[in-house]
Amino acid sequence: KSRDGGEHWCWPRVILDSGLDDRDAGVLETRNGTLLVTTFSSLAYEPIFRRALASGDWESKRIRRWTAAHNRLESEARERELGQWMIRSEDDGKSWRWLSEIPARDGDDPRNYHELHAVEMPDRRIVVHIRNHNPAHAQETLQCESPDGGRSWTKPRSIGVWGLPSHLLGLSDGRVLMTYG
Repeated sequence: KSRDGGEHWCWPRVILDSGLDDRDAGVLETRNGTLLVTTFSSLAYEPIFRRALASGDWESKRIRRWTAAHNRLESEARERELGQWMIRSEDDGKSWRWLSEIPARDGDDPRNYHELHAVEMPDRRIVVHIRNHNPAHAQETLQCESPDGGRSWTKPRSIGVWGLPSHLLGLSDGRVLMTYG
């Protein structure tokens, strides 16, 4: 965090370190100073690892490193740890607590929701965009909203944009700028 417009920064802090592949935290500071982080966990590395084991192309040292990381959790535990959620800090990032899980749209597997990004609207709603990888609507951008600072969420819905990932920026006139690839 910087208190002088980006001239100087505090040391980085680890805010989430699960046994999985924790990914793409989107950090939002609300108008009242609360820090909200959208994040998700992934097993996207597993197919790469399986192919490497089957092909025998990797050197043994690399295989050992990947195996050690992979075997920190049993298969069932890895599946249970998958998710997408929001965590919160009300003390300038010194401590963090789980705030909520982002729900899934009917028919979607929430494990296929990636790269969430949030913005606070002028009316204080939190809007989140989600990179959707569910096969029926892969690469569709979804949106959900929270009226209560991230404690509860609407179910995700399509915004009619195909391209990802989405990043959101609140503009001074109340509009939101969305960029995506």
